[in-house]
Amino acid sequence: MVPCPKDRRGGSVIANLVIYLTGIYALGAGFALMLAPGRMSSMIDSIADMPAVSYVTGAILAPTGAAVLIACHGFATLEVGIATVIGAGMLLEGWLLMAAPKTLLSIARPFLMAPPQMRIMGAVVVLLGAVLTWLGWPY
Repeated sequence: MVPCPKDRRGGSVIANLVIYLTGIYALGAGFALMLAPGRMSSMIDSIADMPAVSYVTGAILAPTGAAVLIACHGFATLEVGIATVIGAGMLLEGWLLMAAPKTLLSIARPFLMAPPQMRIMGAVVVLLGAVLTWLGWPY
C-alpha cells in the first residue's frame, strides 16, 4: 500500500483535505442552523417522505466514506484519526440512509430542538467547523 503523501508540516495531505472540507461543510451547516433553525426539521421530514432521496443520498455518501477510509485510515496522528472517524461516519450514515432511513431519522429527531436552542447548536457547529478548518488548513 502506498503511504499518504505528506504536506509541508509532515501531515497527511488526504487527511488534512478531508478535515478541511468537513470544516467548511460544518461552517455552512452551522450558519444555516443559526439563520433558519426550523429548516432542519422540514428537511428530515422531506427525506422521510421521499425514499428515493434518502437512497440516492446514501448511495453517494457510502462510497465517499469508503474512499476516505481506503485513502486514509488508522490513528497514527491526530489528523489521520479524525479523517478515519469522518470516513467511517460517512460510510455508516450512507448505509443507514440506503437500508434503514427511518431508523437513522429516528436517531436524528431527538436532536431537533426549539429555534433558540437550534441557534445555539448552530453556533457550536460553526465553532467545530472553524476548528476543523484550522486543523485541516494545508498551509
